Amino acid sequence: METLTQGSNPCLSASVKKSLFYRFFLMYGIMHFVQVSGYSVARLSRLVWDEEVASSNLATPTFC
Repeated sequence: METLTQGSNPCLSASVKKSLFYRFFLMYGIMHFVQVSGYSVARLSRLVWDEEVASSNLATPTFC
């Protein structure tokens, strides 16, 4: 019979824990960038949207 320590979750594997850890620090870094740079969420989402739109149609050549 397994003994569980308080606070441990046997359902989460090591790779899932690493993934959650990575996502937490990625989001922390993004939030820190927004606070330091002064960019709003709307500005950052527009920047990401523009990049997605520019690369969405791969059949059309893009010129810079």
